[in-house]
Amino acid sequence: MRRIGLWQLAKAGLRKAGAAEVDLEANLEKWIEEDPALVQAGLVIVGRQVEVEGGRLDLLGLDPQGRWAVIEIKRGPLRRETIGQVLDYASSIAHLSAEDLRPRVESYLRSRRLDLDRLLDERDARESLDPAQRELVFFVVGTGGAAGLDRIGDFLTGRYAMPLSVITFDVFAPNDGQKILAREITESELTAVPRERGAGVKVDDVLRQAETAGIGPVFKQFIGVGQELGLYPRAWKTSIMFTPQRNRSRMLFTVWAQPVKGKIKTYVGRAVFAEFFPISERAVAKHLGREGWRHMTDVEAKRFMKGVRRLLEEIGPEASDQSKD
Repeated sequence: MRRIGLWQLAKAGLRKAGAAEVDLEANLEKWIEEDPALVQAGLVIVGRQVEVEGGRLDLLGLDPQGRWAVIEIKRGPLRRETIGQVLDYASSIAHLSAEDLRPRVESYLRSRRLDLDRLLDERDARESLDPAQRELVFFVVGTGGAAGLDRIGDFLTGRYAMPLSVITFDVFAPNDGQKILAREITESELTAVPRERGAGVKVDDVLRQAETAGIGPVFKQFIGVGQELGLYPRAWKTSIMFTPQRNRSRMLFTVWAQPVKGKIKTYVGRAVFAEFFPISERAVAKHLGREGWRHMTDVEAKRFMKGVRRLLEEIGPEASDQSKD
């Protein structure tokens, strides 16, 4: 089992922060519901305690690409059986028809003043209601993990391209009386791309859509800059998701081929840059601006691309290698 330790840098030297007395297990589900970025940037929660054939799924979300995020939270250390449970829930979600899936989330969404169709349209992902085109990502969350979880994760991800993340949390109390929530994410290398919505879609197919929509030149620049800097361009039905080479399920930023009121629709995952490259979120913000949905003019898009270039050049020539290691 992994254990996380935190130390404060003080004038008198290092001071270890002790574990805090917080009912972490009881709070995790609520905290993730309120701030899904604790699991992954860009997620929106669409259901809590969702009834499926395998039981009650803790949280169900949508990511910016319209993938359904299956999140299982254990009140304590994660065990090997947890992986089987999240796969059971995921298979239930994967096989639900649109008519069966909608009622499981609509009541929750109304309570949050959200609308499923609007969320899917924002992601250009209406077809993800079709089980034949639905794609999922999996998260297991707890306060520690049993031996063997990494091996199982490596096997499922490396052999079968299942985008699985194992996330553990601890709470520490530094000497100043504040409490710190510490998160550890374990992800296996995912260089094989899972089956995508619209199987067979290629980068050039999406580029042709952008050209037809009148944004071909700037869209082509996004592709060129991304590839030049060693990012992987993953083609979706109407968008390109740029990812690190070592995990092609994790989004750095996405660009859509269909403009919105003449502007280029993008989603920027600022925190993900800081996870995969040796640079702080503050530095990413300096070069790329805020995280989230953006609608860019041609000038703003070119400024963003310059920011990506400066960011990775600031890291140095090993930047592209960092995304592969």
